Amino acid sequence: MEKETFFRYFDLYKEHLSDLEHASKARIDLIEFSDPLYKAISILWKSILTEEGIDWLEWFYYEKYDYSKDQPKEDLKAWDEDGNEICQDLDSLYNYLTENKYFIRLFEERA
Repeated sequence: MEKETFFRYFDLYKEHLSDLEHASKARIDLIEFSDPLYKAISILWKSILTEEGIDWLEWFYYEKYDYSKDQPKEDLKAWDEDGNEICQDLDSLYNYLTENKYFIRLFEERA
């Protein structure tokens, strides 16, 4: 997956969460309504990332990123086996997934 596409997905995901928050403030519960969408997205990610890659993606999306501040949480960190901090922002998450070959190659590059 290209970095631009990865970042675009994240931007759209944040936009969706913002819409859900606004609906919630208006006393409209769309969580159950959105559940099939989340399941569909999960299926697609399973065809794009390895199991380890999905673990890192979900950790970042659901634990590391503070959507209310639109930035990663500084107090939550992850480390590689050499003690280097990893996945501290979206760019380094993408790089980590790429460097560790967590993206599944569905098609060989065409000549």
